This record gives sequence, C-alpha cells and structure tokens, in this order.
Amino acid sequence: PDAAEAATPSPTMQEVAEPSAPLVETANLQPITPENAEQIRQLAQIEPYYPPHTALSADGRVAALGNPWGVRLMERASADEIMAIPADMPECQFSGERYMSLSADGSFIALVTRAAVQVWQAGGGLLYETPYSRRFSTDPGTCGMDIPRLSISPDGRLLAVSGMEYTRDSLSQFFRVVDILANEVIYEWDGSRDSMHGSLDAAPGLGFSRDGRYLQTFDPLRFALAGS
Repeated sequence: PDAAEAATPSPTMQEVAEPSAPLVETANLQPITPENAEQIRQLAQIEPYYPPHTALSADGRVAALGNPWGVRLMERASADEIMAIPADMPECQFSGERYMSLSADGSFIALVTRAAVQVWQAGGGLLYETPYSRRFSTDPGTCGMDIPRLSISPDGRLLAVSGMEYTRDSLSQFFRVVDILANEVIYEWDGSRDSMHGSLDAAPGLGFSRDGRYLQTFDPLRFALAGS
C-alpha cells in the first residue's frame, strides 16, 4: 500500500482506539445531602469472595486450609500435603465461623460440612460422622447462625458439638460430647435453660482445656461488658 493508504486507520483500529462507554454516567451522580438521603436506593449487591478458613494445631506442626470444595492438611514447616479431604464446606462467605478444629498434634481434625459433622484421622480416613439440618444457608442476614460449633479434645478422643436441630414443626438446641472411637455420646444437654451452660446458639465459645479434662462453653445471655 502507498503512504496514504497506510495512514488510514482500519475499522479494527478505530474500534480499539474508541473508549468504551462508562458503566455509570458520572454526570448524573448527585452528592448525598440531608434533602435527598431518603431517595438512596440499592442498585446491586456484590458478595465478597469466599475467604479461606484456617486452623493450626497447638504444637504448630499441622495446618488446615478449607474452602467450599474441601480441606487440605499440610505439614506447616515443609508445606507438604498430608491429605486432601473432599468435604462440601458451608457457603457463609463473610462470617467468622470456625468450621474446623484440630487435635493438639494435628493427628485428628473435626470439621463441619454443609450437612454433617465429621472427624478425620490425618493421613487416614473418616472416623465419625453425624448429620444435621440447616434452614438459613442462603439467607445473608443469618448466614452461619445455624452452623454447629465444635471442638475436638487435645488427644483427639472427644468431640464437643453445639447447634440447632430442625424437624418439620419445631426447632431445638443440642449440646453433646461424643467419644469418637467408641461412637458413643457420653454427655448430652437436656435443653434446660437452668443448666450450667444455658443458651449456646450463635456463640462460638467451645474449647477444651490443654489436658482435655475441662470444657469451656459460652452463654451470650450471661455476658455483659464491664461497666454496663
């Protein structure tokens, strides 16, 4: 082509050079004032990306990394993978729930899936599983509230779980301690509000002592800030 033809941009070049239309016409945006504040309306809702959930054994040897598709157990020092657990994790993207609990040396891990509470042996297999039901899994206002709270003892023998159970016509709370290897419930709350641990719903306060002889619970109805 001659110089005149070479200087003439092709349609493709013109399309690339033309700026795309803005997503929002900034000329139509108005500053928020007391007079127009009541006219504010939600145009869209963007949920954050699912943050990974992590757990670390008390001795620092084993780390667990969970996402919606499963859990990876790794040697913390070398980052070598111990095992991958194909667990269907809950979809509460912006809560601070603890979905996993490791024994003191990382030999056992308890975790909450979308429909069950499980205990796995690191490098082994599934040792314990019990189902549970949820009703708020797709409600952003209550996401995570009905996910069971759990804690595994330092030696990996006992599992403490608190949560809510649904039937067709009722809702009940539960709190139980399970001997994992024996697959036996060694303690179960009778539901009385006058009991020592009281209301346990929506309170991530379960935890075993270092020697596994004591179990901490948290009752939000009995909590008060100093000076209140």
